[in-house]
Amino acid sequence: MRGAALAFDDRVSGKIQSLELYPSIRALLTGNLSISRMEVASLALSLRLHEPGEEPIDIDEIEAQIRSLLTLLAATIPGMTRGSVEVNA
Repeated sequence: MRGAALAFDDRVSGKIQSLELYPSIRALLTGNLSISRMEVASLALSLRLHEPGEEPIDIDEIEAQIRSLLTLLAATIPGMTRGSVEVNA
C-alpha cells in the first residue's frame, strides 16, 4: 500500500509513504491469514492539542513521548524507517 493516510478523531492524523505486509506461508497453507512481517516507510504523525486548562501544556514533553513511541514502533516493526513528529498547540 502506498500513500496511506490515517486519522483518529480530530486530534491525531498521519501519513505513511508505504506499508508492506508479508503473510505467513505456513498459515496460508492451513487456511489462515497471519502477518509474519510488516514494513512501514516514512511514518509522519501530527497531533493537535486543545486549548490548555489550568495546567500549561508542555509541548516538549508531549513531543518526547511521541518520539519514544516512534522509537518503540521502529524497534517492533522491522523495516520501519524515517519517522517524523509535528506537534501544534
